[in-house]
Amino acid sequence: MHRKLLNLAVVFCGIVAALVMGEVLARNFLVLEKFISDPILERRGSTAFGHDKNGFRNSSIYSVASIVAIGDSQTYGDNAKMEESWPHVLSQLSSKIVYQMAFGGYGPPQYSYLFDKALEFHPDLVIVATFPGNDLRDAANDIYFGEYWKELRRENFMPQWQRSSVTNPDANLILQYGAENKSFKLIFLKFRNWIYGNSKLYVFLGKSTRILRERLGLAQTLEERDQSAFQWAQSHLEAGVAFERGNISTILAPQLRIDTIDLDNPNAQEGFRLTKELFTSIRDRAEGKTKLVFVYIPTKEFVYSHISDQEELKRFYAAESRLRDAFLKFCDSIKTTCIDTTGNLVAALEQDIPIVSLGTDGHYNAGGYAVIAKTIYNELR
Repeated sequence: MHRKLLNLAVVFCGIVAALVMGEVLARNFLVLEKFISDPILERRGSTAFGHDKNGFRNSSIYSVASIVAIGDSQTYGDNAKMEESWPHVLSQLSSKIVYQMAFGGYGPPQYSYLFDKALEFHPDLVIVATFPGNDLRDAANDIYFGEYWKELRRENFMPQWQRSSVTNPDANLILQYGAENKSFKLIFLKFRNWIYGNSKLYVFLGKSTRILRERLGLAQTLEERDQSAFQWAQSHLEAGVAFERGNISTILAPQLRIDTIDLDNPNAQEGFRLTKELFTSIRDRAEGKTKLVFVYIPTKEFVYSHISDQEELKRFYAAESRLRDAFLKFCDSIKTTCIDTTGNLVAALEQDIPIVSLGTDGHYNAGGYAVIAKTIYNELR
């Protein structure tokens, strides 16, 4: 018995040692993240994941570009291939070189910084795309918690983003995976996310075996996960809105996103003040050097609220309508063109064209990005 316990202990220690060694090797030799750190932008794309040497999602580096597109993940093209992102579709439509300077997590401060870099391409036009789903929050957070733009801070203010409509901190995870509150599934998901955020070895093993696990039925595909979450949301109206009509079904989460676009929220108010200040600075620096256009890319909740009479979306519709109108009025006040893509995205839904995925993801898909590109192209013509 003593020998068996000793053998088990040796095996256990061997497994632990192998895991530790694997973690050390993974941290030092494997490139697992698609981004690298940047002292000002915080992050930019890694060349190991197909980004150009500047860290952006382009097939080539140019010395001159007719158009430069600046933005966040909606301009980067999350949920779509590089050639399906709206800057690349715009390039195809216009037969002009469009250089994309965008990455997930960017906001108005990064847009302002990148504008000077964009001028180095001697563009005829610079497009700065704003997405209200997180831009006001990003503006406030980057300026108050970072050092580069600290001169823009207001005294005696510190943003505290607390979802007034949601009391459960796990609400996003619950809706994304269709997990009951306090269930074993939710506990497992939280534990898995913790490991994912702390173990490079786990990330490597998860990504490298994903396709095999899906084929063996050991892991859900993204489509299966979204379908499962959608079915769950249909019977849990308190969690979100499961919108279902033809090909344009999706899960909407107005209660999770409203505080970032609601100008009654003091944090959003400050984010909007900072955004206007930064965008005015961009306008001033553009004068005499290039044409400048702002593009408004709405949240999917706002777009869907135009064709839905569900009560949960009415407050969200009113809040983003107010923000959009305020932004368009601001553009007029600084005499700068702003292209609002909302109308054509709504029109696509009315034609039963899918513009987002079935799940909770707030990013547009290839169809949505195509609508945005065509809207910009037609307006510029």
